[in-house]
Amino acid sequence: MLFNAILVRLMFVYFKNAIRLSLQRTRLQLEQNAITDAECICTIRLLGQISMKFHSKAGYLALIFFLDWTFYLIHTLLTIHQENENIPAKIFNKKLFSLIKQELIKNCDIYCKNREPKIRTKKVAKSSINKEIIYYLNIIIRSSDLKMKYIPTGSLSEISNMLYACQITYENTVQQRKNQNVNNPKCFRLNEKIKKWQDDLNILNNYDQSQRPSREIIRICKRYHIHSKDNVEVTNLKVRLNDQITIKQTEIKRYKSRTEFNKQNHQFEFNRKQFYRSLESNVKNTISENIDLDSTKKYWEEIWCGHDSTTGNYENLINTIQPINLQIDTSNEKIANIVKNNIRFLSNWKAPGKDFIYNFWIKKLTSLHNVLINAICEAIKNPNENIDESLYEGITYLIPKKEISSEPKDLRPITCLSNIYKLTSKTFTTLFNEICEINDIISSNQMGTRNRCQGAKEQSLINKTIYTSHHNLSTCWIDVTKAFDSIDHKYLMKCIEKLELPDFMASFIKRMLEMQQVSLRCLNNDIGTVKIGNGIMQGDSLSPKLFVFALEPLSRLLNNTFEKVPCDEDSLLERNHLCFIDDIKLIAFDTNTLESMCELTNQSLLTMGLKINQDKSNTNVTSDRVVGGFLNETNTYKYLGIVENSESQIVEQNKFILKDKIKKRIEELCQTRLNGVNMFRAINEYAISSINYYVGVVDFSPEEFKDIDKEIRQILNKYKIIWKSANNDRLYLKRNELGRGLINVEEHAELMMFKLLNHLESRPETRVVVENERTNIAPLGYIREYIQAKYKFNDLNFDFKDIQMEQYMMRLEKIKEKKLHGILFSDDDHHIDIRQSSIWLSHGNISAREEGALCALQDRNLFYDQRRCETCNKVKKTVDHIATHCGKYVKFEYTSRHDRVLKCCHLHIMKKFGFTKNNKIGLHKTEKSMCNKDGSIIIKSDTPIYTHNQTITENKPDIYVQDNNNRNIDIIEIGITNKNIISTTEITKHHKYDLLANSLKVMYPTFTTSNIPVVLSWDGLVTKYNNKYMQMLGINKKIMAFIQYSSLKSTFEIVCKDRGVRGTLWDVDEGLPGLEEEPDYIDPDLL
Repeated sequence: MLFNAILVRLMFVYFKNAIRLSLQRTRLQLEQNAITDAECICTIRLLGQISMKFHSKAGYLALIFFLDWTFYLIHTLLTIHQENENIPAKIFNKKLFSLIKQELIKNCDIYCKNREPKIRTKKVAKSSINKEIIYYLNIIIRSSDLKMKYIPTGSLSEISNMLYACQITYENTVQQRKNQNVNNPKCFRLNEKIKKWQDDLNILNNYDQSQRPSREIIRICKRYHIHSKDNVEVTNLKVRLNDQITIKQTEIKRYKSRTEFNKQNHQFEFNRKQFYRSLESNVKNTISENIDLDSTKKYWEEIWCGHDSTTGNYENLINTIQPINLQIDTSNEKIANIVKNNIRFLSNWKAPGKDFIYNFWIKKLTSLHNVLINAICEAIKNPNENIDESLYEGITYLIPKKEISSEPKDLRPITCLSNIYKLTSKTFTTLFNEICEINDIISSNQMGTRNRCQGAKEQSLINKTIYTSHHNLSTCWIDVTKAFDSIDHKYLMKCIEKLELPDFMASFIKRMLEMQQVSLRCLNNDIGTVKIGNGIMQGDSLSPKLFVFALEPLSRLLNNTFEKVPCDEDSLLERNHLCFIDDIKLIAFDTNTLESMCELTNQSLLTMGLKINQDKSNTNVTSDRVVGGFLNETNTYKYLGIVENSESQIVEQNKFILKDKIKKRIEELCQTRLNGVNMFRAINEYAISSINYYVGVVDFSPEEFKDIDKEIRQILNKYKIIWKSANNDRLYLKRNELGRGLINVEEHAELMMFKLLNHLESRPETRVVVENERTNIAPLGYIREYIQAKYKFNDLNFDFKDIQMEQYMMRLEKIKEKKLHGILFSDDDHHIDIRQSSIWLSHGNISAREEGALCALQDRNLFYDQRRCETCNKVKKTVDHIATHCGKYVKFEYTSRHDRVLKCCHLHIMKKFGFTKNNKIGLHKTEKSMCNKDGSIIIKSDTPIYTHNQTITENKPDIYVQDNNNRNIDIIEIGITNKNIISTTEITKHHKYDLLANSLKVMYPTFTTSNIPVVLSWDGLVTKYNNKYMQMLGINKKIMAFIQYSSLKSTFEIVCKDRGVRGTLWDVDEGLPGLEEEPDYIDPDLL
């Protein structure tokens, strides 16, 4: 009995102390977010099981402690929740969260409460976006009362101020607003050193060593710790100084090259239009400093001020408009869906208005979307009360049109409106478009701003059909002077009133016209505010639609008054004029009819407040009553971007103009410093896309498209963006499929014409165009039959995706037929993850020339004079052999390549656990062993890991990470191998340290041990398991791209060394001597 009593007492003391320590540890871990709810539940269950194993008093005491521990744990959880009630979601960095919250509240007081003036913030590069800060901003807004406090009425202006407060908070948090010196500090320091060394070198060069050294020579020699009378040391010093100057000059050159590289890529990302505009001409247009700013303001005031129309009689025009018969659904739910869809497709960095809010923040601050959507719904339904006057005010920048613009008429206005207002206007435009469409308000003569049509392209095809069906038609091309800036507001409102739109829509348009005003900017000076009395600002999506609607009465008058020219026997397609926005073309059978049409058009335009530009208008008839100058048989006119003769026939000159334009633009882009991703995106957008409009209108043959593709490749090869030995077919694959993403003009044209043909056949009116194309044996008319024959379809029942798939499969088969080019794409066992292997191409940030060199290396099309490797004298010398199997490079080159990848992974892990903030791989040193202050994180590299099992020989992993907080051990092993054994290597690396992992589990029973192999082939290929391992390490696509690039770069240098070529990838990028000539390549016919 006594023994049992003592045992119970000891158990009581043991449980008491153990549970006290357990509770203290639990509370600490809960506060540090180091223990999960699942672990708490497991601990409670364990104590419950212990209590059930004891009987009588011992079991009773254990049960009491079990209940006490449970209640105390629940109390601890509740207490911590109350302490962190301001942090409602999972927060990884509480310090940063608190800092952001304080900064946001401060900025809300400044810009929402006090309404202080705003300043423009910087744009954020895609690669530099800090998603964590944006995540915390959304959490703060959702979980606090900031919306109730600073957006009490839910108006657009209040939301605008809140968005700006978040925008400036992000910028202040990441400390982007830094004062940058005009002269770069690094270059300044290096130039100072070079200047100092150069001065010393000049003095030493002028020193006669046979004479007694001067004080200056003695001073220089003392500085470099040599004796001035030692002639050998003085000579060595001169050589050393000369070498140091050369090294630093090269460093400056590299630094400036990289700075220019980053600058151009940022400009391409932030303002693509400006980047393309800078390429268009070598001479930059400027505004003369002597321009009179007061006269400039007065000039634009006269244009935009309200004026009386010539007659003031709108009845003839307005009476052509009939009130709408069909209404549409305008419920808040529908408007909300439209707003959500519009937000998704906002362009991130469109120039902001006076509120300085970028679309990027409207998209990313999802916590404000609900209140923004409600505010836009209210603004559309009741614009007079819910749209503040400030949202109608824009900033108009006056841009020069000439090389030196010295007069106001030489300037072109570009207006930037608030992005929130443009979002509201775009939503309203969607509703207005729907009403116009179901009520057939806009006539078929006008192709501008129409939905579900090909726009100017369809108009050009109709124009082509008219003039191939009839000859000797009387034609007049009309150009309107400053059309958007001159339309009469009174006339426009009369048209809107006659349409009898819903009250809220009429009010929205009326308020927009009444409240529009702009702040003029010229030479970076604010020259005043101008009220818009007539004309429409072109900064939003509603303005073009209103302008088209204002011209609609003219189309109706012309259609009702004059005979139309039919294009077919059934008159399914007939026109007497064509319109695209403000480009008007009048068509008649005879001169008298054309004269009457011109008279009616001129009178109608004057009534609207518009004026015909006689200098830019033309006609093919000789009559003083017809507008414009005479266009004879030898002259041409450019209508809707296509050059045509006096008979409106498309001339052959269009092909030469287009080809020259594409080649010129590609040449300009190749001379820039864009990275590989942006280079091919720019070529597709800026150069090759020029052909999109002409495909189907201008009759190109398939051979002509092939010639364009060939000429593009020749230019790219000229600038070493592609190599002659490279795989040309790979050039046209997507970048996430090991390709480079260039558009193939021939295949692109096939898809475009097929899509255009299907569109034209969908309506009876445009089927006439198809019949005309078939009659004239044009490529567009027979494109379906051509595609069927080329890709060997069984019948004509194929769709767009079928063609794309056949194009892809045909290209892939062509690649695999080649012996060397096909190695990269062969994957019979389906072990390779193509998308993951292409990350360096889709997410990399290397120059296009570097990318071209590495792709040529992957293609393996290099010729070696020696049939066998001189080192082993057994194996045929190939790129694969040199890259991984040659004994000549095992000791240094292969090890160096392995260490580069190791350094990338090691730096990532060091940053992940807060050991360093360094982002530059060149400055990072792989330490053998690292430990934080409290010893909770241990990181070892290439260091033996000792356990209780002394027999383990494989105990030296590349990286060993022990996280005591999360009770996790990662054993990371890196391997770079050949493609044909990559799966075997990854399995071997994965199980290499199984014994070590088992021993560690015995030493740390509560820890999770993971073996993580980082294995890739020398050409950057990885298996399907690689993505899982990268997620375990937290390696994102940007870091993975750099790892693949490092492997390829090291291999490239090994191959260059083997071929006796000295240089690096930087030398390739700069085009330095020694690497200008490509390696010999095998004739493709022999592959």
